[in-house]
Amino acid sequence: MTISEMVQKIVNADKNVYIEKGIKVLINPPKELFDEFQEWISETERWNYRSNEYSIWKSTLDNFWFYLAIDEETNEIVSAVSLAEQHSLKTEPIFTIGNYYCVPEWRGRGVSNKLFKMAIAQAGTHNIGLFGATQMAPLYASQIDISQIIIPQQQQTGLKVREIEEEDWQNVHEYDEQICVIERRKYIRKSLTDVSTISRICQNSSGKLLGFGAIKKVVDGEIYLSPLYADTYEVAVSLVANLLKSMPDLQNFTTLITLYPEINNNIPRLMNLISGGSFRYHSEYRNQYTKKIYEFPMERVWACEELSHCLV
Repeated sequence: MTISEMVQKIVNADKNVYIEKGIKVLINPPKELFDEFQEWISETERWNYRSNEYSIWKSTLDNFWFYLAIDEETNEIVSAVSLAEQHSLKTEPIFTIGNYYCVPEWRGRGVSNKLFKMAIAQAGTHNIGLFGATQMAPLYASQIDISQIIIPQQQQTGLKVREIEEEDWQNVHEYDEQICVIERRKYIRKSLTDVSTISRICQNSSGKLLGFGAIKKVVDGEIYLSPLYADTYEVAVSLVANLLKSMPDLQNFTTLITLYPEINNNIPRLMNLISGGSFRYHSEYRNQYTKKIYEFPMERVWACEELSHCLV
């Protein structure tokens, strides 16, 4: 069967899609299977999500497909990739690819490549964005041991950091739309209000929104600073300080991780402040696109929202 024929089966909601003999492809399988996938990626790649991440994607993205290849003989996971269709703030839709993974014993046998081609084919001629290999465009991952965290003092008077209330959402969405080209109001609200997430906004004395951020409690005892958008270093520090203070169970976690753009030169300064100079970082991912490159105001991006389907 050709890739095009496989894609047509998916479009027709055919549940019997085989990528090769004995390897069945499930589309948006039950959460129990996603949880098995999470165990694999946590163990081998250190990709950790919140417990509700899968349901957030499925319930908020315009269209979402999670392809999971299963060995029919053993019922074990072989490979995975996800595809999302979202509307941009311009006119054209944008597709994003995430969760591209193959269990170690199946690597080099071609199954993952076929699965990836299925996702690409389903996106058709539309622009596709993804986080890819480090030689393409710079994002750094940093980590701080929780035992080394220092909660900083607020850097500037006149700043107010607080929880997001109902009347704040319009301002939050408008701020987010200055950062990201994707129309993601439904996703952002669902993500920032998830039970595993602490989120805050920062305003000046006149009530203008200057940034927002969140800490996510993910599997494997880690927390992610994700996202952190702020107009200035002082706003970023104030948000991080309040978020950390809002975690009475902070010492129950092992590591704080964040993904940030290399171009924002103030981020190492922030990481040094909250870690006493002990944070570790390495080049991790790059934004890639099949057609059009999207640019973001990276000087206001202090931590990306997530790796799979948000771009920034």
